[in-house]
Amino acid sequence: MKLLTHYLSKSIALFALVAVLQSCDLMQEKPGIWKDDKIAESKRKDFHELNDKLLKSLKDNTPDQTDFLLSKDLLENNYHKRVVELITNQMKLSDFALDKEYYVVSKLKHGNFIQQNADSAGIAYTPIAKEMYIAFFLPKNGSDKKLLTVVYGKFDYGWKIDKLEFEPYIANGKTSAQLYKLAQDQYAKGYLVDAINNMALGRNCDRPSEELPSPQNREMGILYGKMINEANEKYKFPFVLTEIPTKPKILRILNQAIPQGTFPAIYYLSSISIKDTVAIKKENENVKKIIGKVIPGIDKDKDYLIYYVYDKKPSAESNSYSFDIIDKLR
Repeated sequence: MKLLTHYLSKSIALFALVAVLQSCDLMQEKPGIWKDDKIAESKRKDFHELNDKLLKSLKDNTPDQTDFLLSKDLLENNYHKRVVELITNQMKLSDFALDKEYYVVSKLKHGNFIQQNADSAGIAYTPIAKEMYIAFFLPKNGSDKKLLTVVYGKFDYGWKIDKLEFEPYIANGKTSAQLYKLAQDQYAKGYLVDAINNMALGRNCDRPSEELPSPQNREMGILYGKMINEANEKYKFPFVLTEIPTKPKILRILNQAIPQGTFPAIYYLSSISIKDTVAIKKENENVKKIIGKVIPGIDKDKDYLIYYVYDKKPSAESNSYSFDIIDKLR
C-alpha cells in the first residue's frame, strides 16, 4: 500500500510538472513578446538549434545548407547572397555569440497580423507570421563590430529565416549611444573635429537593424548638422599650416578603419616629393608638434592618428600616390 501511495504521489508530482511546463508553452502562444530567458525553455532550445545550424552553414561556407533554412520569399531575393557572403567572410576572423533574442506572437485581426507593443520591449518589427523569433549576434573579437540580425517566421512549411541583416553596431568598442555621449563631451571641450568624427561613427552605427529602434536618431542629426556648419566656418580647406616652413595644406580629415579600430585620418598636400621619405618624415614630425594646437583634441584620447601625405593633389581623374604614416599616440 505504501509503495502504491509513493508511486501515485510521484506520478501526481510528475503530472503537475508537465502541466506547468505545458501551461508555460500555451501561455506563450498568446499574443506577446518574450526576451532571452523569459522565452519558454523548450522553445528556446529549438530556436538555438536552428541558430547553430545557421552559424555552422555560414562558417563552413555551405550555401545549400544555408538556403535550406531560408523562407521562400528570402530565397527569391538574390540580395541575401551578398549578405551571406559578408557574414561568411567575417566568420573567418571571429566566431559569433548570441547577444539577445525575442520570441513574438502577434494578434490576428481581419486576416492581418497586428504588431505587439514592441517599443517597451526594445524592438521594432513587421509581423510576417503569427509566431516569430528574432535573434541578434555579435562577433566575439574586434573593436569594430557588425550586428547580425536573424528574423525567423513560423510558416506552413516550418520555421524559416525571412530576413538577414549585417550592419555596423560598434565602433572603437562603443555603441551609437556611447559615441553620441562622447561626441557631446568633446564638443563641450571645444574638440570640434573629434566630436564630428565620433558623431559620424555614431550615426553609422545608429541603425544596425530594422528591428532595433533608434531613440536618439533625430537629436544626433540636429547636433551633427550644427557641428558641420561650425567646422565649415572655422576650417576652410585646403587649410594651410603656416607655422611649418614647408606650409603643408590639409585637404580633409576623415575617419579611417584599420585593424586596430577607426581613427582620424589627416590628408595633406606637401611641397616635398614623397620619394624623399627622409624629408617627408621630418616635415611630418613638425606637423605632429602643432596639430593639437591647430585642431584641438585631434591628438588626444585615442590610440592612433593617421596621415596621408601627397605631393600632388588627389582627384577622381588621377591616381595620386600617398606616403602613409600611422602615429601611435599611446
